[in-house]
Amino acid sequence: DWRIVRAMYRILYDSEADLGCPRRSVLWFIRQLEHSATVEKKLAKLPLTATFLERYTEDTTDYQIRRLTRTLSRYSPNMPPAWRLLRESGLSDERITAQAREFIECIL
Repeated sequence: DWRIVRAMYRILYDSEADLGCPRRSVLWFIRQLEHSATVEKKLAKLPLTATFLERYTEDTTDYQIRRLTRTLSRYSPNMPPAWRLLRESGLSDERITAQAREFIECIL
C-alpha cells in the first residue's frame, strides 16, 4: 500500500505543473500505475491508496478552473472576452459549474 501511494505522489508531482493533462480522476491516477488492474480490483483493501485518491483527485469544478487557467496563461497580459475564454477552454455556458463561473467573473 505504501509503495502504491509513493508512486501516486510521484505521479501527482510530475503532473502538477502540466495544465494540459487530463482530469486527475481516480481512474486516471490508477491507470498511471504499473499494475493498474490489480490496484483497481483491490482498492477496497488499500486504505492508504483510497485516502490518497479521496484527497487528491480533481472534481469537475477543479478541472474546469484548470482549463480556464491554461487558456488565460496564453493570453496574458491581455484578457479575452468571456465567450472566447469559454470556447478556447472547451467549455460552454450550459456545462460550466457555479464556482468556475465565479472564477471567470473574478478574473475578468
